[in-house]
Amino acid sequence: MGVIHLSAGKTAERPYFYEKMQVNVFTLEELCFCICSSARFLDKNFPDRELIEWIENDIELPELCEALSLYDGRGNRKDTATCARIILDFAGLQSREEIGDIVASISESLSLSLEKKKLSAADHIFRHGRYHIARRLYDMLYESLPEEDLENRALCLSGAGKCYGMFFFYKEAADCFLKAYNLTKDKEDLIRYLSAMRLYLPDERYLDLLTEHPDYYEYSIESEKRIRNASQDYETSEDHKRLEKIMALSSFHSEDGDDRQKKLEEEVLSLKKDYREKSVWE
Repeated sequence: MGVIHLSAGKTAERPYFYEKMQVNVFTLEELCFCICSSARFLDKNFPDRELIEWIENDIELPELCEALSLYDGRGNRKDTATCARIILDFAGLQSREEIGDIVASISESLSLSLEKKKLSAADHIFRHGRYHIARRLYDMLYESLPEEDLENRALCLSGAGKCYGMFFFYKEAADCFLKAYNLTKDKEDLIRYLSAMRLYLPDERYLDLLTEHPDYYEYSIESEKRIRNASQDYETSEDHKRLEKIMALSSFHSEDGDDRQKKLEEEVLSLKKDYREKSVWE
């Protein structure tokens, strides 16, 4: 953890309007919150001259203002990520690791288009396990994209499919993956589609699908391999061993049934979480 500047600076009487989030900012802490929340959407104009003047005159932090001088000793303009790090380091509200992640996000996003930045934000939310929110973001972006933007529309569909898969909605996941594949013919989307259908359909119907589409066969082999590997990982996992022990107890000590049921439910939730982290279509 960095050095914490509790209530650094004063509360401004005149707020700074943080355009990326359309909010008024009155303190350094609020500014840091905005930077962290919009890290993937900052552009090369951050910080602007108005923000630096606000830091010096309105929240009265001339030492931070001096550190933020837009030009280094060689006359080169400081980049957005460097300035963001200076502000976050000064406030000390996040750990060094957290600040490093935020600054990395800023650096990665600077050269991206707005659409790619929105996709990157949705991907970030997905990776942190907030699947409902991520799916809504993928859906909203998909609806806003022009029909000719096949690449980004496919990425939105594929992302939404992974979100559905994380909640075991295999049919919905398969529909998304197939639509994505039809847009760009990305073979990875076809493998994900087959994986979802393999988990959704009974064996006979899945074989019928492959018979109807012989061109799928090559990719079904990779799909089967991923599912088999995931199954083998589970069979040898500590979670599986714990669950077997709980199930073995089910025929004994009936008076402890409620405790066993509670423990079983906890283990199932743990297994679901582990499944999501080791999804066959990530």
